[in-house]
Amino acid sequence: MRRVVEYLRSSAAPYLSCMFLGMLASEFVGYLAGPGPIFKGQPAAILIVLLTLCATFALWLILQPRTPLRGPLRLFLAGLGTLWLIHMVIAFVHEDLFNHTVWTFVPLLALLWLKPPSAREGWTALWALAWALAGVLVLTRTLEILGVLQVASVPAFVTDWERTRYWLPFAGHFGLIGRWPGPFGSNPETGIVGMFVIVIALAQWRRLSPVLIVIGSLTLLLTAGRGPEGALAVAIAVLLVFTRRGWLGSVPRWVRLAAALVVIVAAAAATIGSPAGLSGRDAIWSDFSALWRQSPWLGVGTSGIEAHLDLTRGFTHAHDMLLDELVRYGLITLVLLVIVLLLGALLAVVAAVRGYPGPLAVLSAYGVLSLTEGPNGWMQPSMVLFVFVTSVLIAGAWLSDRKGELIATGARDLHR
Repeated sequence: MRRVVEYLRSSAAPYLSCMFLGMLASEFVGYLAGPGPIFKGQPAAILIVLLTLCATFALWLILQPRTPLRGPLRLFLAGLGTLWLIHMVIAFVHEDLFNHTVWTFVPLLALLWLKPPSAREGWTALWALAWALAGVLVLTRTLEILGVLQVASVPAFVTDWERTRYWLPFAGHFGLIGRWPGPFGSNPETGIVGMFVIVIALAQWRRLSPVLIVIGSLTLLLTAGRGPEGALAVAIAVLLVFTRRGWLGSVPRWVRLAAALVVIVAAAAATIGSPAGLSGRDAIWSDFSALWRQSPWLGVGTSGIEAHLDLTRGFTHAHDMLLDELVRYGLITLVLLVIVLLLGALLAVVAAVRGYPGPLAVLSAYGVLSLTEGPNGWMQPSMVLFVFVTSVLIAGAWLSDRKGELIATGARDLHR
């Protein structure tokens, strides 16, 4: 018991893991229980997020005081907080609807700001999330095979279209007709989860990484998501280009970079040239771009998109994170969002160049997903968004530790 208390007092991993696991529990319970209200008009998914903030705060209080964030990391989190505030103002202007989880976003950022995790603690929390995600994936598919759970419903015309354009090795077996929707809303979202399980296992290699890789790979095969597959390819390329370990680390970096670019371009060409093509995204992007021109500076809001579904072919998001931001909230927030993303990416790139590519691998996968999906919103907390945030914090913490080591080494040299 004493060791547990000491661990809670000395490590940020418990409160960060609690935050991740609570968000996962919210999504999974929401999938199982549905959107119906269970208390004070609120569904289980929203209540769990609110309880998660309380539990995370309790563990955060136990943790001993730490030096708050400084420098670029402070600017990064401040940018996210400012982005949230602007989103809220514009949402009120457009009279958009939102749920009560929006009020937990800034408090969670504040916890990270005041007691930030070290690089090792950040990876511990991401590993806890990866194992929990793998467990949910395996549990869901097992219960579906046993007949305890029904596979999420997909319109027949969608399944018929997908079966003629995707390679689906598991279709027709164990109750699966087409692509597996999984427990995260749809096959793209479930595929994203499987991809991140693999990337985390590769970026911070441990003895049990192969188990996570197998589960994530099976998920990608079941969901047949080309976006997550492309994101995984880019993440692996980043790890190979910037690694300093093994025989690969002795190969000149420019050779590895050239080879990675060739593979990525070939994979992109194969994806675009496949029977599924862009899955209609070129038309969706064109329609959303036309909708944005109705209100370039403040966007049309979520309510505006829902009011013009006849113009967007029935889609409620633009299948591109930056375009969706532009249409929903306008040019002002897009500029700030790009600045925040570039700041986080810069920290990860510097860490990768100095021999620590894990955070950049995660961020690269996130960036690729953003080209064809909207992996998260910027008002409510979500697993994918906080995987992105935590990866940036890991890169910044590692760079800070390395700077401290260099200063200490220089001081020792001066005293010799």
